Amino acid sequence: MGDVRGKDVLRVAKKLGYSVRPPKKRKHYVILDGPRIVTTVPKGRIKKGTLDSIIKDLGITKQEFNRLL
Repeated sequence: MGDVRGKDVLRVAKKLGYSVRPPKKRKHYVILDGPRIVTTVPKGRIKKGTLDSIIKDLGITKQEFNRLL
């Protein structure tokens, strides 16, 4: 998957129909499904394990994620 940044994940989440709440005092964006928090996303570069967890939380496969990038 290479070097994936927070803004890339947010773009994919928006394509999937999730809403995004910008960080207030924290360094993480929040991805929402209605009132439910799906996951949080750091601003900068995302480590592989963190990215795998975010993809799982979004309910898609790595292949689908790469296609939506």
